Amino acid sequence: MDVKRFSMSDASAGTMTLHEPCESAYTALDLDGPREVLRQLPGVSLREMEHHGEKTVCCGSGAISWFPESCAKFREDRLREAAPTGAEYLVTICHYCGQTFVSDEERFDFSVTNYVNLVANAMGIQRDDKFKRYAKWRDLESILKDADEYVQGSPFRKARIVEALRAVFIH
Repeated sequence: MDVKRFSMSDASAGTMTLHEPCESAYTALDLDGPREVLRQLPGVSLREMEHHGEKTVCCGSGAISWFPESCAKFREDRLREAAPTGAEYLVTICHYCGQTFVSDEERFDFSVTNYVNLVANAMGIQRDDKFKRYAKWRDLESILKDADEYVQGSPFRKARIVEALRAVFIH
């Protein structure tokens, strides 16, 4: 098997704070792995929020469809907890956490970024974070237009795709 080697650059350098998904804390699955990887990226400084690891708290995304007020409270609490770390980036592992935070990122001095995109950037791989873009757009027609080739090539019915997009990005 031919393994492609990447050299790491400081393209993702900066101060980070990590929001791991609450499921990771609840199950105690690999709480240190993402931190170990972030610490290995050139120029990255990790600053922990008060609640992290086994004591992390939920972003609120699980409540967004049935209890939007609860989701907003969880989101606000977590974003306010990230702010005093002085981080330039709030790093998320779960797309739903990222989507929950992105809707309010402009109110804070940090940018929300996905863990995979951050690592890819350090490897010299430029990725278009469509999940973040769509979460910011919150416009079903624009999303459908942008994703048209994927929708057309999907084995799922368009109505089902629209339903999923509406549930995830339009709320």
